[in-house]
Amino acid sequence: MGDFNDEPFNRSITDYALSTGSLLKAKLADSPRFYNLMWNLMTNSTGTFYFNNFPNVLDQFMISKGIVLEKGFKIKKLSTNIIKFPEMIEGKYKTPIKFGRPSDDSLNEKGFSDHFPITVTLEETP
Repeated sequence: MGDFNDEPFNRSITDYALSTGSLLKAKLADSPRFYNLMWNLMTNSTGTFYFNNFPNVLDQFMISKGIVLEKGFKIKKLSTNIIKFPEMIEGKYKTPIKFGRPSDDSLNEKGFSDHFPITVTLEETP
């Protein structure tokens, strides 16, 4: 989990972090392969970060083969989300209200982050 500063389809994520949007590839992989839960959110024209008012999915959950195979834990179906509470949003493009920095006079005490938070729910398996 984290802010990778790259999208799920970028080479750094697919080739170097060994992440895929294919559940089948993650299940059948002989070498370590992560299943990236954020691929399913890419079609919603939304993002965790906005640059020039374009959405980017830079924050990601990548799960290991053990969780993909539901060994001990599983991902609750449809539980991966980008959280956008109304008080966190501004503008016609619905971007996050940034907290800013005290050092450059951009501090906004009503702000939050330049990224929206992401959530997922894990469930124990019997």
